[in-house]
Amino acid sequence: MLGQSVVFSEASEICNELLKVDISSTQIQRICKYYGGLIDPIVEKDLEEYIPKLKDIDPQDNVYVMVDGSMLFTRPKDWKEIKLGRIFNQRKIIPINDKRNELVESIYVSHMGGVADFFQSWKGTWWIITRRYS
Repeated sequence: MLGQSVVFSEASEICNELLKVDISSTQIQRICKYYGGLIDPIVEKDLEEYIPKLKDIDPQDNVYVMVDGSMLFTRPKDWKEIKLGRIFNQRKIIPINDKRNELVESIYVSHMGGVADFFQSWKGTWWIITRRYS
């Protein structure tokens, strides 16, 4: 969890201080990349229990996709591209009063990196939309 919470060099220092374990930042990075890579096959298999899907889709219902991106300052003189997407269907927009609606269910997909990888991470969610219109 340290490799996800702080930069790898700080994680190394924390391990040394709290656990008296001397582990390099490079080793923490390798461990994080290894276990993070184990998740990729699960996503590729499109397992229902791991990838959220829109529920109760009516063929007549509109499906909305919102996408945005920005640059995140991660380290001195280093910027990373981040993307966030949100998908929801019309049925999940509930009127609260004459001037206000509330969206009660949606799916978010976030990604740190370029746009091509971002859309690849939407594969399981896009399947629902394309299946509906094919």
